[in-house]
Amino acid sequence: MHAQNPAVTAPRAALAVIALVALVGAGCSKKITSQLIPNQRPEVRLTGAPVVRDPARPEFYAYTMQWVGYDPDGRVDHFILAVDPVRTDTILPSDTTWHVTARSESTFFFSAGERYDPINPQDPRAQSPHTIAVYSVDNQGLRSEVAATRSFFSFTQCPRVVIEQPIPNRIFTPTVTPTVTFRWNGSDPDGQFTIKPIRWVFRLFGQKNPDRTDIADYISYGITYPDSVRRYYADRDWLGFSSVGAETTTFQYRNLNPGSNYLFVVTGFDEAGAYDPVFSNGKNMIKFRVTLVGSSGPVIRMFNQFFDFEYSSAGYDPTREFRLEVPADQPVKFNWTATPPPGANVRRYRWVMDLIDLTDQTRRQDEARDWTNWSQWSLNTTSASVGPFGTNGEEHLFYIEAEDNNGLVSLGTIRFTVVRATFEKNLLFVDDTRLRVDQRISGSNPAIRPPVGTWPTAAELDTFLFAKGGHPWKAYPAGTMSSPGILNGYQFDTLGTRGISADGTMPLSKLGLYKHVVWYVDQASASSNAALRIGNSPGRPATLSTYMTQGYLTDGGKLWLAGGGAAYASLIAWNKGGTPPNEYTDLEPNPELRPGRMMYDFVHWRVSIAMGTAGSARKFGTTTFGTGSNRPGRHWPPNPPPPTPPSPPNYDLLPVDLMPRTLATDPPPPLRIADANWLRTDYVAEYIDGPTHNREDYDDNPESLIEYATLDTLYLTVGGTFGVNKPVMTYYHGRDSQPLVFSGFDFWYWQRSQCIQLVDWVLQSVWGLPRDPTAPRAPGLPMSARRALAPDAGAPRATPAPAATPAAKWTRRASR
Repeated sequence: MHAQNPAVTAPRAALAVIALVALVGAGCSKKITSQLIPNQRPEVRLTGAPVVRDPARPEFYAYTMQWVGYDPDGRVDHFILAVDPVRTDTILPSDTTWHVTARSESTFFFSAGERYDPINPQDPRAQSPHTIAVYSVDNQGLRSEVAATRSFFSFTQCPRVVIEQPIPNRIFTPTVTPTVTFRWNGSDPDGQFTIKPIRWVFRLFGQKNPDRTDIADYISYGITYPDSVRRYYADRDWLGFSSVGAETTTFQYRNLNPGSNYLFVVTGFDEAGAYDPVFSNGKNMIKFRVTLVGSSGPVIRMFNQFFDFEYSSAGYDPTREFRLEVPADQPVKFNWTATPPPGANVRRYRWVMDLIDLTDQTRRQDEARDWTNWSQWSLNTTSASVGPFGTNGEEHLFYIEAEDNNGLVSLGTIRFTVVRATFEKNLLFVDDTRLRVDQRISGSNPAIRPPVGTWPTAAELDTFLFAKGGHPWKAYPAGTMSSPGILNGYQFDTLGTRGISADGTMPLSKLGLYKHVVWYVDQASASSNAALRIGNSPGRPATLSTYMTQGYLTDGGKLWLAGGGAAYASLIAWNKGGTPPNEYTDLEPNPELRPGRMMYDFVHWRVSIAMGTAGSARKFGTTTFGTGSNRPGRHWPPNPPPPTPPSPPNYDLLPVDLMPRTLATDPPPPLRIADANWLRTDYVAEYIDGPTHNREDYDDNPESLIEYATLDTLYLTVGGTFGVNKPVMTYYHGRDSQPLVFSGFDFWYWQRSQCIQLVDWVLQSVWGLPRDPTAPRAPGLPMSARRALAPDAGAPRATPAPAATPAAKWTRRASR
C-alpha cells in the first residue's frame, strides 16, 4: 500500500490509487433489461473495516473496507461506491463522487480535517467524519434499494442510529395524530463497555426554522440535503437539540398542528464521542404529516367465504356498516386484516359483538364465550368465530378495532342477519344471462322484430329450456306450434336476475327456499352486470356461497353452476393487475384463487383457471385430473371401517361426446336459418389449466389417514386454440361443502339430444329428482310444425307477456 501525500488537508477523502484500479468509469452504467417477471433487487452489506494508521501523522488514517453482494434471482454484476456522498439514500445526478467497481475490497485514505487538534488528537470534536457508501447492481442492471454505509472518525467507528416508530419511509409521508411518540435505537460496532450509544440528541423542525431564515421550507431542504443539516448543527454543538441519556429512547410530542408537516431528526454519541453522521430520510430522519384523530389510521378488510369487504378509508364511525346474511345453526367465522397508513405498521387488533357502548373497557372473563366484551389486544387476533344462531331474522353487530403504531384506531362494523333456509321446494333455475330481449318494430308498431344475431336470444333460450310444447308459438306466424323444452316434465321454478334487487345481488331468502339450484350465466353476460359478478365483487355479500353453506346440516344447498361464464364472473373483480383477464392462478402475491373465492371454496378449482375456445367436449370417465375418482387412497390402520364419501352417480349415463349442432341433428327453429348464428362451431370454455389433485381425509381419527379423491373430471375440451384436453366440467363430492356440479360451457350449445341427456344426468343421477316420463321432449320440431319461412318483420306477432313474476317471464314465446 502506498502512502498518500500528507500535505492534503481537505476534509474530503481521496481514494487510494491501487485500491481503485478496477474502476471502470466515473459514472453509473445503466443496463438495458428485458424480462417476463419482475426482477428482484440485489442486496449488499459491509463485512469488515480494519483501520491502518501512521503514528507519526495521526491526522491521516486509512480503512480497508470489504463488502459482499447477493441477488436472490440472479447474480451481482458490480458495485457502485462513494466516499462522503451528498446523500446515501439515492444517487443524485449532480453527485460525481460515485464510482463503479467489480471489486469487493478497497482501501480508503482520510484526513481528520482542518480542525485536527495535535494537542488533543483524540478529541472527536476536532475531527471531520467520513462515510463510505456501497450499492450492489445485479446482472439485469437493478440496483439495491439502499446503500450499505459505514462512517468513521479518525480514532473510532461511528455508531448507527435508526428511528423505529413511526416507521420512516423514503417514498411516503407517514400520517400521525397531534400526539405522537417517537422511538429510536442504535448500535456501536466498536464500543468497549457498551455496544449502544451513551447519549442521544434530537430535534423537531417545522417548515420555518428560526436558525435558517434564509431557507423558505426547511423540511424539503433537510430531506434533499440531509448532510447540510448535519454539518450546520454539528459545527454549532447541536444548537437547539434536546440531549438525553442512553436509557431514554422514546419521546412524545403533544398538540402538534393538524394539517402541518414536520421533520424529526435524531443521532447518538458513543463512549468515544463519535456520533452517527449519516443523516437520511428513512433512517434517522422522518418527515411526517399531522392529521385529526379519527380521520386516519389502518384501513380494515373483513372477509370470510360469504364476503370480502375493505373500507375505502380509515376511520372510527360505527355507522359505516357492512350488511350480511349468515346461515342459521352454524358457527360464523369472521377474518380481518388492516393496511396501515404509509410509513406505519399495524400494532394490534381486538373484537366484540353486540357491545352497546364501544368505550366500555370491561375485561372479558372468557375469551372463548364472552363475546359482548372486548377481547384482549393482540397482533395475532385476526379472526373470531361466533354462533351458531338459531332464530331466523335475528340481527347482531360485530365490531373490529385495528390500531397502528402511531396510536390511530379504525373501526370495522358488520351487521349480520341470521337466515334459516327452509328448502321447502325442490328445484330453481336462475337465469343470470343478459341475452338480447325482444325488440318492437317501432313505437307506433307493437309487433316484435324477428330474432337476430347468435342463437339464442333471451326468449329463444326460455323456449328451448322451459316450454310445454304443442301450443301456438306466441309471436310467430299463425299455425306455428311450439316445441317442448328440454326440461319439460320436471317440477321447477324459474327466476331471472335482471332487476332482482336494488343493488343487483340475489337475496338469500329466495335461494333458501330451494334444495337444488341451477344457476347459469354465459361469458358475454358475465362481462356485463350479471348478478353472480356483482355478488362476487369486493364489498358485496356472496349470497350463492352462503346458500351452499346452509345445506351442510340438511339435504339442501346443492348447485349446478353452468353457462360458461361463472368462473369469469366470480373472479374478474379480483384479477391481479398486469395479468390477463382470462387467467386466474394461486400464485403469490395476491392470488386470485384463494380461500374466500367461490371457485376455490366450493367448485374446488384451486390451481389455475383459464378461458379459451373449444369445439366440442369428450367424457373423461370417472377419474379425477391425475388422481382417480372416489377411490380409496392410503389408509391406516385398517380398523375401524372408515367413513366413505357418497356413492358416485352413474357416469355411464353421460353422453360420450358433446357435439355442436348440425343441420341433420338440429334443424333451425322458425324464423332462423341454417347459418353460423344457429350452427355455431366453437364455444368459450372455462377450464382447469393445471394439475388439480383433490383428496380429502375421511377418517375423523387424528391418528389415521383415509383419503378419497373428491373432484371428478367429467369432460375435457376438444378442438379450439387454447383449451385442448382441459377439464371443463367437474363434480365435487367431498366434505368441504355440498356436492357441486360445474360446467364451464353453455350447455345449450350442444345437440338437443345431448343437452337432454346432460340435464337428466345432473337432475336425476346426481340429485335424484323425478321427471314425468310422459312429458314430450322431441329432439327437434315435428315436420308438421316446421315452417320454412324467411324472416318476415311484418308478420303478426304478439307482445311478450310482462315479466311481473318469474313464472310469467318464460311465457314470452312458448306456452306451457
